Amino acid sequence: MGNMFAGYSRKEISAAIAKQLLEPSTKACKITPDMRRVDVIAMKLVNEGLAGNLAAIREIMDRVEGKPVQAISGPDDGPVQTEVALSRETLQALARKSGLTVSEEKDA
Repeated sequence: MGNMFAGYSRKEISAAIAKQLLEPSTKACKITPDMRRVDVIAMKLVNEGLAGNLAAIREIMDRVEGKPVQAISGPDDGPVQTEVALSRETLQALARKSGLTVSEEKDA
């Protein structure tokens, strides 16, 4: 079975929500037989948000404004540090592919 939502794009759903948000708050929201289902769902979601449903408000804001960017930081709010450990064999193989050579370490 194919994707049952293949006819709708994410942008189309977000646009339907944005359209509902631009309607005057005094306008009666009535479902009419000629309305697309995406518009009916958008209307119901916006009505839930207007009624104070925080989950609906979050969904509306995420769809229209995009989800907020979450900062990633390391210890003490510093930069994230990444350490990569390579075996000598891996380092030599990478060097060969780049046309470089790795000198042999001498024991002290």
